[in-house]
Amino acid sequence: MKQILVAAICLLNLTLAKAALRDRLQGFSAGAHQGGIFNGTTPNTLQNFKHAIRDGVDIIETDLRLTKDGVIVVYHNEGLIGTANCTGQVSDRPWSYIKNCRSIGNLEKIPKFETLLKMVNGAVVINAEFKTPEVVKGAIDLVNKY
Repeated sequence: MKQILVAAICLLNLTLAKAALRDRLQGFSAGAHQGGIFNGTTPNTLQNFKHAIRDGVDIIETDLRLTKDGVIVVYHNEGLIGTANCTGQVSDRPWSYIKNCRSIGNLEKIPKFETLLKMVNGAVVINAEFKTPEVVKGAIDLVNKY
């Protein structure tokens, strides 16, 4: 748990400059766990994150996992439960398989973390929960890139 918390804090610090982050989070801040649950969309989907940003949140929380071939995806569970058309574990499947998995709720595809970073473009702080230690370095590399 400590490792996940430390990694999440590192990612937050890399997302925005330390001074800008401190300024942004002064006083009260609104966060959206997995993009929020009140807008009728499926958690951890791009649609859910867009709604949260539109609704004015300051922080979005998300979960990161690594596919078999090293692609970082936004997905909470280890297994592909909650999808309409996929089975197995995220870590046992390549991106070519995962990219076609759709959520049961709205049939939205599982996104790459890179896609989320491009979409957010600094509009909110991303609080990333690293579900395995292997995802940390790649996630930090992507944050530095974007």
